[in-house]
Amino acid sequence: SMRSFAAQFKVPILVLAGEQDRLHNCCLIEFMRDMEVAAKEAGAQFELAVYPNAKHGFAVATSPTYRADDAADAWQRTKKILKQYQPLP
Repeated sequence: SMRSFAAQFKVPILVLAGEQDRLHNCCLIEFMRDMEVAAKEAGAQFELAVYPNAKHGFAVATSPTYRADDAADAWQRTKKILKQYQPLP
């Protein structure tokens, strides 16, 4: 279940989700939203960033579904969370 899965989270998690991602039904936004709820219920540090018009691979420059603005935002969020939780010496 998503609750037992999220209860295992031990580190801060950032999920970057394309709301239109339907590739092999592996990254469905419904699952990501369920994970967010379960993580918050478990007290986990969890952030879900949803990109409404993005599909799978939206942040990969060589992907046909690449979205430059969304990819730039995703990269900024990634750098922010890394700086916050894993600062360089």
